[in-house]
Amino acid sequence: MSAGYTRVRRLLGWPEPRQVALSAVIGILLAFYAWRFLLPLLAPQAPRADDFQDYLFAAQQVAT
Repeated sequence: MSAGYTRVRRLLGWPEPRQVALSAVIGILLAFYAWRFLLPLLAPQAPRADDFQDYLFAAQQVAT
């Protein structure tokens, strides 16, 4: 990379390639986190049978 090209790139406000790569890595990590941990919270899914049993047991404990 010549010095003239670097000066023109800075003058135009283009980001450094290392900054772009770091931003891409951070974006990929955030997307993976959202897909793995946050998306299941929003997905419609049937509750398991033992969840209902836990709720009934808790309701009985609260009622007494």
